[in-house]
Amino acid sequence: MGPYAQTSPDVDGRFVVWEDHRNGVDADVWGYDLLTGMEFPIYQGPGDQQRPKISGDLVVWYTDITGEPSRIWAAYIPEPASMGLFGLGAALLAGRRGGA
Repeated sequence: MGPYAQTSPDVDGRFVVWEDHRNGVDADVWGYDLLTGMEFPIYQGPGDQQRPKISGDLVVWYTDITGEPSRIWAAYIPEPASMGLFGLGAALLAGRRGGA
């Protein structure tokens, strides 16, 4: 977590979700696993992702894109093992790109 604006937190069980402005003015949805201490993006995309809510491993929020109607979105948080493999894959890819 960092010095950028983080708003609208919600928690259920082991997960916390919030609006996160680390990528600019518009907010994305980020999460934190209280059990593993892992922070991760849930959704990063165009528009402002607002008011995330969590129930179990299901996260819902709405997106506000200028000139379009607001839309409801949802995503499941992947299992911790999947997130670990995703992180390992990203690290390996970054290492390969850095060495090329």
